[in-house]
Amino acid sequence: MRLGSKLLIALLSIGLPLLILTYINYAVSEKALLEARVDHLETVADKKVQQIEAFFERARTTATVGQHLLNARKNIPIVSSLYRTLDSQEYRRVKKEIDLQFRPFVKARPEVLDVLFVRGGDVVYSANASRHHPLGRPLPEPFAKVAARAAGGVQVSAPCRNTRDQNRLTLVAAGAVMDAERLMGVIVFEIDIERLLSIVMERTGLGTTGETLLAQQAGDAIAFLHARRRDRGDSPPRVLPVRGPVALPMQHALRGQSGSGLSVDYHGTRVIAAWRPVPLMHGGLVAKIDASEAFASADRLRSTTAVLALVFALMLALVALVLARTIAKPILLLQAATQRLAAGDLTCRIGSPYTRDDVGSLARSFDTMAEHLQATTASRDELEERERQLELSEEKLRVLFDGSTELITLADEKANPLMVNPAWRKVFGPALEAEANPFERIHPDDVASVRRAWESMLDRREAIDGLEYRYKVGERFRHFESSAFPVSIAGDTRYYVVARDVTDRVLAAEEMRLAKAAAERSNRELEAFAHSVSHDLRAPLRGMDGFSRALLEGYADLLDSKGRHYLERVRAGAITMGQLIDGLLGLSRISRAHLRREACDVADIARAVAASLRELEPGREVELIIPDRLVANADRRLLVSVLQNLLGNAWKFTAKEAVARIELGVTEQREHFVRDNGAGFEEAYADKLFGAFQRLHATSEFDGLGIGLATVRRIIHLHGGRVRAEGELGRGAAFYFTLE
Repeated sequence: MRLGSKLLIALLSIGLPLLILTYINYAVSEKALLEARVDHLETVADKKVQQIEAFFERARTTATVGQHLLNARKNIPIVSSLYRTLDSQEYRRVKKEIDLQFRPFVKARPEVLDVLFVRGGDVVYSANASRHHPLGRPLPEPFAKVAARAAGGVQVSAPCRNTRDQNRLTLVAAGAVMDAERLMGVIVFEIDIERLLSIVMERTGLGTTGETLLAQQAGDAIAFLHARRRDRGDSPPRVLPVRGPVALPMQHALRGQSGSGLSVDYHGTRVIAAWRPVPLMHGGLVAKIDASEAFASADRLRSTTAVLALVFALMLALVALVLARTIAKPILLLQAATQRLAAGDLTCRIGSPYTRDDVGSLARSFDTMAEHLQATTASRDELEERERQLELSEEKLRVLFDGSTELITLADEKANPLMVNPAWRKVFGPALEAEANPFERIHPDDVASVRRAWESMLDRREAIDGLEYRYKVGERFRHFESSAFPVSIAGDTRYYVVARDVTDRVLAAEEMRLAKAAAERSNRELEAFAHSVSHDLRAPLRGMDGFSRALLEGYADLLDSKGRHYLERVRAGAITMGQLIDGLLGLSRISRAHLRREACDVADIARAVAASLRELEPGREVELIIPDRLVANADRRLLVSVLQNLLGNAWKFTAKEAVARIELGVTEQREHFVRDNGAGFEEAYADKLFGAFQRLHATSEFDGLGIGLATVRRIIHLHGGRVRAEGELGRGAAFYFTLE
């Protein structure tokens, strides 16, 4: 047995009994302290859970009292009918009356931040305007969910954040306001939970490290609801994973478990804790104190005993150390160095100073041997590494060269191929590889430009990029695009050429050019035909209208009422025919129009169109809802035509409504829409609306030619967008369109 091992055994035989006694004493003290601390923390946790439940019960009582107030049943219908006219004298009078009646109720409950009346999902009254609950708008989440469930009984939410006020944590209590069996609305109370949090954060009796924590589970995370004692700049966040290695007591509480004992808190610190679930708020509560503080007295006892044992052990260790340094250390160093050298560590050395004895001489000889061995091995390793890197580079180049789909060749200065890849050989074949003059296969019209580019590369040593030419493959010429650049290989200059077959692309471009020319020629012929037909049709129509008017003016006394009626119908038919011709010409022009896109304010154009409609019928009462700004990328001239047709139709088909309503807007899917509350249509005929001369209403009921929506569809399709219609007979219609 080694000398060092013998000394270690002697030390352990004396010091180990002392350490065992110290541990037994500490374990007894720690168990007693743990039981006392657990009892105290469980009492604190149970008391605070009771206080939380009392706070929730007070919130439920508030909602219960509020839903039975005569003031709520009386005034919800009134403010529901007036909240859209906030500046009216009647609304201000009613709101003032409600505010005066609720003031003592709210004053007795300082935790109430706001009282809301909700009807049909919209806020119709708010006692506190600073709480971000605009009238006429739906309740924000999660308030809306609580209010929706209130019809089944009084509802109290868990602590939550208003989506319009993320800086404040509140409670929502809601109750249905009933008149007999009829639901009048919902009264909603927004309640501040700062008082509740102050109860939770009270630390009396918890020492310098103790605290009480309240948290909820948010998805897969623990969300603490208040500041924590350890919160500093480097503290863990207030949102921690549910199944993480920290905050273990809170994880138990959120799983509905009650318990106590030693655990790990949110900061990774060992603590004594008591945990309880809080079902009313879908959360949990933890009362805890650091184990270091709880076991401080036991630790002091353990430390005192350990110090005494340590002093005695150190005295023995000092004696063992002196003996080891003088006898065993030089031999152990030499043994360790030999083992490292045998394991392959050629850098190990014993190092000076060497002792002036046989062991020192042996150490000096060992270091000299290790230096010679390292120098010999380094030269061999460097040579092997260079060979490995060269093989790796060659392998990468071979994979790139053989695996490329491009046609690659390494050529000399006369463009003769010296080496080609499989893709090149697949297109040209092995026979071409042996030809002496590759320029002979180039199309006669392209030879000169290819030679100039090649010679320029030889003279200036500059790369060729994107050179296009025709090259004979078999019996036909195909189009190629090539790039080339010089490279140096073993002191010789060679030329790396990469080519790709672009015949399909060239032919496709030519076909597109011919098709475009044919389309332009067809459009010109169609336009000439349309103008010719328009001129040929208008002449007889003018004759019919003129002669009919002459008969009515010159021979009216010779015609009875039926004759005059027939002549009027002839004139009306001629006028309608002229309008139809104008509509067809308009459709033809739109189909041939060229888009000139620009940033357009759709709302500004809509306001101008609406103003023109009001001038035509100043006596009509129409509610127009148009946003302040609505920007789209479109052809302004064509966009004006779209809005003239859609808003004009909405104006026309709401003529029989006592209060017409027309709205312009955009959906979350970026679809623009024009919606009205007019005559509407049957949904089954929605697709017929966009056909030319298609009408779903009689001319005697609503005038028109049936060409407007066909024009709208042509313009939208020209923009690359889509258009659709929704409606219900007698309930209005909505037209949706996109511009891209």
